[in-house]
Amino acid sequence: NDNEKSKRSKGEHGNKGEQKEEGGEQQEEIVQKEGKEKTKSANIMRKEKREEGHVQWAVYVKYFMAAGGWGLVFAVVLAIILVTATDVYKDAWLTVWSRGSKGTTFYLSIYASIAIASVLLRGVFLGLAYKGGLNASVTLHEDLRRAVLRAPMWFHDTTSTGSVLNRFSHDVYTVDEQLPNTMANFCSTFFRVLGTIGTISYVTPLFLAALVPTTWLYWYAQRYYIATSRCLKRWDSTLRSPIYAHFGETVAGLETIRAFGSTGRFATENARRLRKSLSAYFPSIAANRWLAVRLEFVGTLIITFAALFAVLGRGSINAAFAALSISYALNVTQSLNWLVRMTSQRETSVVAVERIAEYIETPSEAPLVIPGRDPASTWPEKGKLEIKNYWLRYLSRLPWVLQGVDAVFHAGEKVGVVGRTGAGKSTLLLALLRLVEIPNTKEEEGGQKKTLAARSSDQKKEDQFISSRNSTTGSQSMAYKKYLRATKGGGGGG
Repeated sequence: NDNEKSKRSKGEHGNKGEQKEEGGEQQEEIVQKEGKEKTKSANIMRKEKREEGHVQWAVYVKYFMAAGGWGLVFAVVLAIILVTATDVYKDAWLTVWSRGSKGTTFYLSIYASIAIASVLLRGVFLGLAYKGGLNASVTLHEDLRRAVLRAPMWFHDTTSTGSVLNRFSHDVYTVDEQLPNTMANFCSTFFRVLGTIGTISYVTPLFLAALVPTTWLYWYAQRYYIATSRCLKRWDSTLRSPIYAHFGETVAGLETIRAFGSTGRFATENARRLRKSLSAYFPSIAANRWLAVRLEFVGTLIITFAALFAVLGRGSINAAFAALSISYALNVTQSLNWLVRMTSQRETSVVAVERIAEYIETPSEAPLVIPGRDPASTWPEKGKLEIKNYWLRYLSRLPWVLQGVDAVFHAGEKVGVVGRTGAGKSTLLLALLRLVEIPNTKEEEGGQKKTLAARSSDQKKEDQFISSRNSTTGSQSMAYKKYLRATKGGGGGG
């Protein structure tokens, strides 16, 4: 009996041990899952967003509105149409001159007048185009500066410094220097190609039949090239941000890096990031060569068809106009090549406007002064501060830091907030200064909501925050000083 009891007890202890081991393994799995979830939720830094596909038409509209509106756009387009028309007419006048019977002075004076008109119109076109580019650059930069300076604290907590510097350096440079030139060259080249095709079609109408397959080949080539080039440009812009971020962090901690002898490691990391950012350069060169071969083929087809139809219609086509048609066809390869490159560069350059607009549309803090919400001239009459059922967390995916805080600070009191590490002491001060934007409601178990703070107009865009206002700025700074005097001086009459 004793042996049986001992075996039973050993068996029971063994089963309990197995159960404990299984329970321990389950507990370890739960702890690991919780740790992963905490790590995931604690990582508040967000990766830089990279758009995909075509640049939205809204981005172009934003750039045009910043440049001066639709009136300026219409004036630029009208000017370049007149420039193209005068250039074509100037060349056509030479053919009229070659078979004319009037004196040289007559033809020369008209040709000089057309040339002067073309120069003046081109000057108007370039002036309007660059004026619009300057207006757009100034407007977008000011909007970006205002948006970043007025952005709530969560934006700076979740956005790397390199991303912000990339917007203000490379993207603003693109809008300043490259985009106006690109837009002007694109418009000029586009209408030059239209003028060339129109002249050839006018002289040899049969060319319109051959225009369909050549246009399809051209569209096929430029579609693939522009999509690839646009993607490479976005890739390049995204890879620049880590370089700026790492360089800024290195400069800020240079003394510590030298003290620990880590200069070589940081130099190696900087070189690695530079090499990674240059990885988008070789594909762009390969894409340019791919495009050049196909555009040369399309240009050769246009020259061939123009010459062929001119020869076939030699009895009905004037020799001078046939020569004009063929001379235009000889230059169409270069024009088509330049048009595709300008189209691609326009797409890649306007990506900078897209990236700037992303930050411009960031939800902003509440205005410094809200009309109709100014405090009384005698405020604050008492130095009393009362907090009722206050909840706060830094982001919607992070846990609550302050949970239902209730406190009353009377006038003249000296208050000290005591608590363990992570209890929320500094968070309470940030909440009082409205440096951390707070959610509007907290769900209870029964479905009832606790009101936490007034809703802001930006709640729709960022529902986990409401706009905050720094009470130490603007028209409330004097009132805040009165409040400090009241709390130190025993209430200030309150």
